[in-house]
Amino acid sequence: MNLENDEIGFIYSFDMSEEIADFKLLPEHIRSSAECNAVDVIYESFVVPADQDYLMSRLLAQNGLPRGFYWAAAQAIEKYLKAFLLMNGEGVKGFKAHPIKALFKAASKIDISLADLNILPHRSIQVEVSVSHHLRNLQSSAPPLSFQLREKIGAIPIVGSFKKLSPDLVLSFEKNNPWFQAKKTNR
Repeated sequence: MNLENDEIGFIYSFDMSEEIADFKLLPEHIRSSAECNAVDVIYESFVVPADQDYLMSRLLAQNGLPRGFYWAAAQAIEKYLKAFLLMNGEGVKGFKAHPIKALFKAASKIDISLADLNILPHRSIQVEVSVSHHLRNLQSSAPPLSFQLREKIGAIPIVGSFKKLSPDLVLSFEKNNPWFQAKKTNR
């Protein structure tokens, strides 16, 4: 089963009948409601906190705190990967302590195009000299990994996470992150 829930826009391919006996015998509106509720739980448990971690990583990077940036960015990627796996019917309980590499490997088995996702920073972002050698000065204009994972999940644009932020903070994000500047409605 590969469905797209038009009401909330998420793309998912899990089969609740594997977990709930006689699920397929339930009326369509009850099955649909159960699937929407499962998607809502995944969104609220993983995508929303990942968005918050992503925004925190941007804020830390803007203010010269690279260690905090890396921690928050890693937390965001971990949560986005878990959301992707759950939306595709895979469990995430068996992974131990911040297993980004293992999560990415599991997600790549579901969607081989993940191996082609760009993990380089946007070319207009100034990368601190102490870490730029890790990037081999290769910078990109492709969306960051977090945005690409969000697209694979079909999550609503990340600017929806701005609703509860102060306008000054939103302006700061928009000023310092090219992905918040260009086509906000697409991200």
